[in-house]
This record gives sequence, C-alpha cells and structure tokens, in this order.
Amino acid sequence: MNVTDLVDADAVELYLELLGPTVPLEEAQALAEEALEFESAPAGAWTVLARVAEHRGDYAGFERWTAAALDVDITFRPSVEDDLHLSSLRRGAGRKVGAHRRALHLVDKLDAFCDRLPQLPAVLAFAGRVIDGDPRDEPQRLLLLADNDLFLVLLALEGGLLRTFLDRVGPLLPKGEHDLAASWCEVRHRYVELVAREHRRARFVDVGSGEALDVDAPLDRDGWQPGERGFAAIVPVESRLTLIGEPMLVTSPHTAEAAAAMARLDDDPMAVADACLRWLHDEQVGLAVADYRERVAFVLPGVDPDGLDWSEEGLLEIVRRRRPDAVEWEQLLDAIVAHRIITLRTPHTWARAKAYLAAGASRELALASVTYETQAEIRARMEDEAA
Repeated sequence: MNVTDLVDADAVELYLELLGPTVPLEEAQALAEEALEFESAPAGAWTVLARVAEHRGDYAGFERWTAAALDVDITFRPSVEDDLHLSSLRRGAGRKVGAHRRALHLVDKLDAFCDRLPQLPAVLAFAGRVIDGDPRDEPQRLLLLADNDLFLVLLALEGGLLRTFLDRVGPLLPKGEHDLAASWCEVRHRYVELVAREHRRARFVDVGSGEALDVDAPLDRDGWQPGERGFAAIVPVESRLTLIGEPMLVTSPHTAEAAAAMARLDDDPMAVADACLRWLHDEQVGLAVADYRERVAFVLPGVDPDGLDWSEEGLLEIVRRRRPDAVEWEQLLDAIVAHRIITLRTPHTWARAKAYLAAGASRELALASVTYETQAEIRARMEDEAA
C-alpha cells in the first residue's frame, strides 16, 4: 500500500485484512506514522494505528486512534465499524434483563471479539484440533466449523478465549459484566442428563457427581429430551444457573467415548473439548461437501455453493437480489434463516427443516415453516429483552 492510499476507505479495509501474518505490524505502523507527517493526516493512518494497537492487545490505543480517525472523517467506514465494536463492549444488557439474557448478552460480546482479525489465528488453531495437517491449508472449512454457538463457547471456556477477552477488553466492560465473565473462567462443559423441562427452565443431573441442577435453559422442543445425556456449558449468573451456547447431545455411538473423556479430564483438560469438536465437525456442522451443497440448495436454489459468501451480509445481498420487492424485514429474516442453515450456527434450524422434509413437506413448505419458527424465536427474544 502507498501512503496516498490511506485516504481510500476501500483500500484501507483490504490492507487491514492483511495485518498480522501477511503484513507485519511494524511495517503497518511505519506506513501510518509516515502519513501522520502530512499537514492533514488522513483518517486511514489513524485507523491503521488503531488496528495495530488492537492486534497488540492495546485497547487504550485502539480507542484513542479510532477517535482520532473519526475526528478527521466521521464517515470513514473502517473507523465507524471499529467505534461501533468498542461501543458495544461498553454497553450493558440493562438492569431489568433476566439472568439468561444477561448471559447471552455477554456471549454476544465474546462472539464479536472472536470474529475480530487479531483472534483469527487462535480460532483456526482451535478448530484445527479436529483435522490432520496444517489448519492454514483449510481456512474455509475451519471457519465454517467456527461459526457455531457450541464452538464459540468451547473456545471461550476450554480454549481460553474468555481469559484473553478479559485481559484485553476487561476495562471497557460494565463492572457487573466484567465480574460475570470472571466468574466463568473456571467453568467447563459438564456431562449432564436432562431430567425435565418447562417453558424456559430445565432440570439436569450431573452424571458424575449426581448433583441436581435447576437451569435457565429455553431448549428447542424437538431437541434434547428427558433421559438423554449431553455436554452443556452451565454458568452462574448471580444466584441462578443458565445454559449458554448450543449443548452437545451425546448419541449412542459416542456414549462410551463421552464417559472416557470425563475420566481423562484430570490428566487432559481438553479431553471433552476435543471430543465435542470432533463430533461437531463430523455430525453437526456437516462439513461433507454433499451436505453443504444440500443446505445451500435448500435455502438458495440455483446459487453456486463454491465460493459463496455465507456471511450474514453476503447472504442478505443475495436475498435482496432474489426478492427485490420484499419488505426489508422479510429480506433480513430470509438472510438469517439462510445463515443458520448454511453455517449450522444454530443447528436445530436445519434439523427442523430436515424433519419437515422427512415428513413429506415440499422444500417451499419446509422453508416457510422454519422461517416462521425463526421469526417466533426472534420475537420471543425481543420480548425477553424488553421485559
């Protein structure tokens, strides 16, 4: 990149994507500092300095240089996005929000932190535990695995993301949220059996210790059934317990392996995480090409799955082109359903679609049904936030 390119938001965005392994941080810093010698330093120079600071874990510098970039150009897109990220870290869930929603609000921040480029090497390395060879050779496959609630919570708890998160952004978090995150640092996935469930509560028993657990857990009605066992991330929120992330139901082929993983935990703290990652890779995420193509064809018939941009923004753009006359909220809902099914970020959506298809429903009816259910889930979540 040339110094003069730092005035161009598109050029800066492309350059920022190369920071780290491709473009050394020292080189990027030198380029930005050279631009600061101009009589009117461009916003891109401050933005590059901000991202260099973020990569180094210096969030005070990240904030300072982002503010400096916006002082130059309040519309400079990369800095606007950085400022939104920083603002979301500072924002609390609200005093009247229930325990489960406060936990999910913190998980949302972990998700956003995980998606930032400085965390990418750690994400790929963690995902790479389930494959042979160099994770750098299969980034698309591993990112598909990483785009899942279960993976995120495994990475946060067993994989150490939570401690990195606190070390780097802890000072930006509201005090209550900082304390909540700190209280989760020693939490690990538990092997539990579902005893009973109500609308938004569930009773579990710890398979190893026999401890009874009363948990905030709005489980999908067609998912985990009483009497079944699985791995779940059950965390404290003040005096309550709540479930975060997608639980990993242990099916009969993995029962013996689950018990063996629990028995090895004292010697191998990653035993459960490794087992769940492998099962997620093989069974839930469905990384086989045929299954991925089937999911794309279900939600976006006629779209080439090779090279598909399955980010939320990329899918929304496809939906807008395919349904230009639909109102905005309908386009957004379609994009959310497509993202859920293609990435299996919330695996139960694709499971429900397959259940409709197996019962004889057409593709159109099955898609309409899971879209309606997704809308109902979103509405219920909004009502929880407003309560």
